Amino acid sequence: MQQYAAESSKFDRLLDRREQAAAAVAESRPTRGKGAGAIDDVRKMLGDAMQQWLVTLGTQNTKGAHFDEDLVLYVDGAKFSTTTHQSGSTRTRIVLAFHAALLDVSLARGGNHPAGLFSMRLSSMS
Repeated sequence: MQQYAAESSKFDRLLDRREQAAAAVAESRPTRGKGAGAIDDVRKMLGDAMQQWLVTLGTQNTKGAHFDEDLVLYVDGAKFSTTTHQSGSTRTRIVLAFHAALLDVSLARGGNHPAGLFSMRLSSMS
């Protein structure tokens, strides 16, 4: 009985330590709230750079481009995908503007960009 009580007490202590460790890990993980400021800044910079590049490339058939909270590209209010209404030359300009905007934002931030910025692909926007 004494051995059982000792083991039970040890088990309870270990469970408490495990819960404390799990709480510490959860606290140290970046959350949407903690890193939201940097992502919001990047999203705004990316949208502004995208607009600037669309103008620079002479894209006249689009009214605007922006990125949602998941950094998905929207052109003229619709998610940019393989089935959007733009012509071939306009789509080419959008793709060029997208890549140029990514590079601009990365360079403007000194190569310091939130994780996932360069994992964005136009093919994932379909």
